[in-house]
Amino acid sequence: MPPSIAKDGSILNYPNNWADWETKVKEMVEHISGRGGLAISDVYYEVWNEPDLFGRFKIGGSKNYLDLYSHAAIGASRAVNTLPYKIGGPATTGYYENWMRGLLNFVNANGLRLDFLSWHRYSKNLDNYLTDVNGARGLLADYNLAGREMIITEMVR
Repeated sequence: MPPSIAKDGSILNYPNNWADWETKVKEMVEHISGRGGLAISDVYYEVWNEPDLFGRFKIGGSKNYLDLYSHAAIGASRAVNTLPYKIGGPATTGYYENWMRGLLNFVNANGLRLDFLSWHRYSKNLDNYLTDVNGARGLLADYNLAGREMIITEMVR
């Protein structure tokens, strides 16, 4: 979160005003993916990084990741004159079904854009990755979103 709009100036907090967050996201998408900006096509915009760790967001409650995601998706949708881009998340520290299911329920109920599901996996055991992908594939099918991208955005080598 840009400190200039964050509660208490903390980059790990909500904004003081959701409209400011929406504007920042809109401006960022226009700057990077906009034809009048850097004009970079097919950028993946991941809403937050490890929200369960950095900011201690939850699915539900007083510090709800879904608020952060919804206002980011709204801001991105207001970007004009852009090249194709994707938006998604939640980029949690692991594959947590409650986070994935919560996000999918929320975007479906609110008609929000979600182009990909993302998470991190820190394991050298390839079976753990397969378990995650199969779980995500099943969830996406449950929500009639089969074919949505699944991205593991951090991992160990």
